[in-house]
Amino acid sequence: MYTICMSMRLGAISSVLALALLPLAGCDLLTTKVSKDKLEAELATWLEDHNLEATEITCPDNQKMEKGNRFECHCKVQGIDVPVRVEVTDASSGKVEWEPKYQTVPREKMEAGLLALPELAGRTLEIECETVLVSVPDSDWACDAVDKAAGDLAMVLTVHFTDGEGTYDWKLEPKGS
Repeated sequence: MYTICMSMRLGAISSVLALALLPLAGCDLLTTKVSKDKLEAELATWLEDHNLEATEITCPDNQKMEKGNRFECHCKVQGIDVPVRVEVTDASSGKVEWEPKYQTVPREKMEAGLLALPELAGRTLEIECETVLVSVPDSDWACDAVDKAAGDLAMVLTVHFTDGEGTYDWKLEPKGS
């Protein structure tokens, strides 16, 4: 049995993930509030557009539609809480913008980065990870791997994010160990 562990940091990957919405306001007597239901529905669509499927989306109730009001919604993606920062940017038109609190790492970027590591030189690995990994601090993501140089040995590649900026440790070991 062998285990390989390494640490590395990805550059800013989740770049253009902020989105402005038009009217998300709802009236509550004399105070205009952000429509929780509309925002949650728009977040679900936005996540799907970025290859993320949320099993649950929760935004706080009674958020004032005031410019500069900031709050967080929480999206459950593959059992991991993914906070999304929301800010009211134009109260009169009901615009809000949001972005994920943590970096998102596309599968292709993760796989290419791992295969380019000197520690894996000479190996022929096929790696299959989720479409997008979210760098929630202290989260683990398991990827299937096959080591072609070792007679199609089934492996597990575990990616452990140490912060929300894309820094991670990884471990490659045979399945079942």
